[in-house]
Amino acid sequence: TEAATAASAAAASAAAAAASQAQSLRDAWASVGAAIADEIKRILGIAGDPQNLASAQAQFAVSTAQARAGDQDAAKLLPGLSRALLDLAQASAASATDMAIIRGRTAASLSNTLQALAPRGVTVPTFAHGGAHAGGLRLVGEGGPEIESTGAARIWSAKQTAGMLGGAAPELLEELRALRAEVAALRAEQRAAGEAVATHTGKTARILDRLAPSGDSLTVKVAA
Repeated sequence: TEAATAASAAAASAAAAAASQAQSLRDAWASVGAAIADEIKRILGIAGDPQNLASAQAQFAVSTAQARAGDQDAAKLLPGLSRALLDLAQASAASATDMAIIRGRTAASLSNTLQALAPRGVTVPTFAHGGAHAGGLRLVGEGGPEIESTGAARIWSAKQTAGMLGGAAPELLEELRALRAEVAALRAEQRAAGEAVATHTGKTARILDRLAPSGDSLTVKVAA
């Protein structure tokens, strides 16, 4: 009947509109993810008032949590907040090592955010089966997902690599195992250094809060 035909047409139109809206949302998230990915590459490729570093770190952390919870507006802010944070850190870092740790922690945070946004349509290319990489972000890691930013590269899968090394001399294989162990130890050392920096920063902040609760003057107690 005409009524049934009209109802069917209306349902099809509503479904098409819903699909279009969903695609628009996915496209918007993909754009956000691309902006975050570009910022990770900028960090890894790599000056602000150093007194505002703590504020920048706090704002970055809050927006990160909001973005991972699904706040698209907060996600859009992350690249700009990351740039501001690293500019301030550059002005106040005590050494190149400290700056490298801050860059690494910031890039890692953005990488984790990208992974958290994956269900919303934000993707990062993976190469578990090998292939050609045009450059930029890619997902790697034997002990869990890790995001890496590189130039153009050719990736061989674990199976392909095993085949190529099948006839290698035992000394070469042993050297490769030793190199992997050394890389793992260096990563663990870097994580420990980052945690130590964070701990000392927190202690310093608490001491300053006790000495200058208003933020601009010291509180002094005089014994009676």
